[in-house]
Amino acid sequence: MSVKTMMVAVTFDTDDVSAQGMATALSGLDAVRRALRFQTLVCDGQPGTIEDWLAFDRIVGRPTPKYLQEFPDYGEYIELPKGWVDQSWHNDACPSFFHPAKRAVLFLDYADPKKRELTGNCRYGAYAADEDGGRIDGGWEVEGDDLHQVLGQLEYHARQPSYE
Repeated sequence: MSVKTMMVAVTFDTDDVSAQGMATALSGLDAVRRALRFQTLVCDGQPGTIEDWLAFDRIVGRPTPKYLQEFPDYGEYIELPKGWVDQSWHNDACPSFFHPAKRAVLFLDYADPKKRELTGNCRYGAYAADEDGGRIDGGWEVEGDDLHQVLGQLEYHARQPSYE
């Protein structure tokens, strides 16, 4: 069995960045689990693989995300803003997430274009959804290769009057 040295760069979900606030946040594993969002994982001086992330999740007691259970070859860790529900299903082409309040579904295709179901597809796509996450016929759709741009367009559409 080989031993890896793991280093995690973190940011904290708190406005208190004083030394006392950081010391309090780091006062125990439970506090760390609640406070941190993982940004970067480095193992033995190299960027962490998805396997390294899963091992780290096991160490800190985080369950394996559904999209990685459904798409074990996805190859990267996804962190979306609050409110997104993982609705990934292995019969789809890639992981997908539903936001009930925005009534939108977001697809995150593979980073490697060769792994995508359709050659030439954009990496990210979103569409208008009903209250159960189903596609609304004739509703808005956006796609692109920049996640922040797709999320911005999605936000614009989600703020518009009802599109049903």
